[in-house]
Amino acid sequence: MAVSGEHHISDPAGIADTFYKRYPDAVSGIENIRLMKGKEIPDWSYWCFLPESCWLILFMGKRRKPFTREIYQEIQKLQVLGTWRYSKGIYSVHPAQLNALTDTPVSDSLPVDVFLRLPEWYIYIRTPGMIMAGE
Repeated sequence: MAVSGEHHISDPAGIADTFYKRYPDAVSGIENIRLMKGKEIPDWSYWCFLPESCWLILFMGKRRKPFTREIYQEIQKLQVLGTWRYSKGIYSVHPAQLNALTDTPVSDSLPVDVFLRLPEWYIYIRTPGMIMAGE
């Protein structure tokens, strides 16, 4: 059971809400930067929600902290949660299909075009019983 203020990894909305409250300026700036695309800032590919450089600017803002691994991990969380907040798609895969997917080796020749066919900018896939980063 999650402690107050913490959320189990299967609660993406709770995780996102906690993160948004921690970094409200970064989250509120996402749409502003997207509206500047091709105008005040250079255009980027249609398949990209927001380039990594924009996420870096959003997160760092006026902070004068050194750029550390921990900061980069927080920026990665912002990329994930900041993109997911636009669709909030949560998908459940049949257990047999999930097992088949996780048992399939991933090679360097993974076709990139399959990622261009995802139904949303970012999706959350429930993975019951799976552990990631100790959770």
